[in-house]
Amino acid sequence: MTTAVNDSKGQRSALCWERVLRSNRQFRISHLFAPDEFSGALLALHALFASIDQISTEVSEDLVARKKLDWWRLELSPDHIGRSRHPVIRHLGETGAATSFPPSALESLLDTAERRLDAQPPSNIKEFNQLCYLIYHPRMVLECALCGLDTAFVDDHKAVACEGGLLQLLRESFVKAKPGYWWVPLNTLARFEVTRRDLQENSDAPDGWAVFQHILEGSREQLVSEEHGDQLKLDVLPGLLHLRLTALLQRRQLHHLKSIKPSRYGAELNRWHISDLMATWKLARQSKNNTA
Repeated sequence: MTTAVNDSKGQRSALCWERVLRSNRQFRISHLFAPDEFSGALLALHALFASIDQISTEVSEDLVARKKLDWWRLELSPDHIGRSRHPVIRHLGETGAATSFPPSALESLLDTAERRLDAQPPSNIKEFNQLCYLIYHPRMVLECALCGLDTAFVDDHKAVACEGGLLQLLRESFVKAKPGYWWVPLNTLARFEVTRRDLQENSDAPDGWAVFQHILEGSREQLVSEEHGDQLKLDVLPGLLHLRLTALLQRRQLHHLKSIKPSRYGAELNRWHISDLMATWKLARQSKNNTA
């Protein structure tokens, strides 16, 4: 009986890894250096994020997407979460993650996913940043809650959330077989005199490439350069380490994208660099020394 239970847990863990890596391969790096006490729960939580992301990336019918979100809302409700048979939700329970979240935080994650179904193209970079923040901030709230903290402990949480949301939009567009760019700000299209169809047909054209460079440059006041990307503020709270590592990897990935053509974004978003691993290890080591 014990062997069967362990095998089942192992299968659920493997399924969680499969889902996470389909959505964000860089999680493998940040998870290597996550505090041991949060390791299993972080995997389960990010598998939940990946499951919700699949609705945005793989479901084209609006009604079907809403029904799927309603199903997740029911399964994650306090009355059902402990009895769910879904492997990701069961893993949330087994790792203790499910008991860490206030119900309102899970509701916010799902409400945000549903609001995105009705989202209108942003008019300018400011509205675009607000969209990016809307996408990613609920995830930060849940991860902080899992570690018994609050996003108030993350000094640059707005920048981290904007970068995370930007990367999510890029993944949804460039990892799809048929990319879509509904989220490109209207005034950016006007500035470079291109249409969304132009971007779909040839994103590498000079004007198309300029659009994405403008978005990468203007998504925050100043992206951290690769040379200084590991100089994030080091917090002594262990629960924040994974968020810090994630922020570092996000900034490095955005920096990588700035140096290549848009047609290569999909491949870049599905890989990681040895230098990313080394920078993450360095930040984790520095943080450990600060807490010693």
